[in-house]
Amino acid sequence: MIKLPIFSSIKDSALNIKKKIRKFRLISGLVILALSVLMILIEVLVLKDSLFKDAAQSPKFMIFAAVSLALRLVTIIYAFCFLVISARIKNKALKHSLYAILILLKIINVLTIFGWGSANNIIRGLLGLIPIIISCYALIASVAFGKMTDYLKKHLTELKDQIITKKGNNANEI
Repeated sequence: MIKLPIFSSIKDSALNIKKKIRKFRLISGLVILALSVLMILIEVLVLKDSLFKDAAQSPKFMIFAAVSLALRLVTIIYAFCFLVISARIKNKALKHSLYAILILLKIINVLTIFGWGSANNIIRGLLGLIPIIISCYALIASVAFGKMTDYLKKHLTELKDQIITKKGNNANEI
């Protein structure tokens, strides 16, 4: 038996779940963005055998290194823009498609790291899989939370319709 006051608490619970989903998306986006920036900083500034130091030996390697860095910067800029505008996109399919493009860009970045071929770059490539795994997890969780929110919304709408259609003493019970 569900009474009317409980209906409002169910609605409040659904709104709390929606807020938690938004926080999860924001936090996971910030973590992914921070990991991406950290990977570039490590690659360019810290490592003694980085891509750019190895590339100084050959012009074709320098072009490969420049394209690799440009691709990484494009990925970070895209990730930042996606994080900023994703809250305003209401179409879930569009949002998930844009997120999938971001994951694809990250996979291409890791492949360029593996393409360089030295042992240290392979280790960095494996470390580069961490943001991709987090991105895939966030996308799957986002889809799952979206489905759960849709189910709750449908269930609450049905519940509201049942309450409205009941008359007399049965108005408070279902």
